[in-house]
Amino acid sequence: MNTYSARPPSLTAAGFTLLELMIALLLLGVMMTLLFNGLRLGARTWDSVEERTRSAQDLQLAGLFLRRQIEQAQPLAFKGEQGEKRIPFSGERHAMRFVAPLPAHLGAGGMYWFTLGVAEGKDGKRLVLSYELFQREEWERYGAAEPGTAVLTQALNDAEFDYLGHETTTWASRWDQTDRLPRLIRLRVKVGDGPNGRWLELSVAPKLTASQPRA
Repeated sequence: MNTYSARPPSLTAAGFTLLELMIALLLLGVMMTLLFNGLRLGARTWDSVEERTRSAQDLQLAGLFLRRQIEQAQPLAFKGEQGEKRIPFSGERHAMRFVAPLPAHLGAGGMYWFTLGVAEGKDGKRLVLSYELFQREEWERYGAAEPGTAVLTQALNDAEFDYLGHETTTWASRWDQTDRLPRLIRLRVKVGDGPNGRWLELSVAPKLTASQPRA
């Protein structure tokens, strides 16, 4: 009679050893670190490109708006602080003040003082525009509304104005003539710092230049 004796199967080790598991976890950690750093770098690059694109768009829109307003600068006569007749325009290196029609999207229209200046901001210099109703001496009985303010562009390294007269070819950083508008007004803004910084320029000629104030 044949007898069958079953032998237990050999207990062959299956799965990973502890050392292999630790190496796999270490490699996984390195891969996750590289992947996270890559995603973070990509996000920073995207934000930087988006910020530059937004800044370029802001500069373009600000340039279009300023060109339109400066072209419409008005040589309207009014009395100064000493009672002298003068036109409503003054120009400095970092500020300019003139009178022009108010765009419809900003209010009900009419002639307004526009003050364009350079101010310090948390991320650099910014170009700020304020506007208020232009009143001649016969309008002093009317109370002026609070001036409006708008930031045209920001994150600038620098910004400056220059003025060109009618009898000269040399730019001046200050406009002292009180009886006429400049022949040409130049706004220069610097974006970026160091070797990557560059100057952008906008030159505008007021349409209503006059040698004498208009009544």
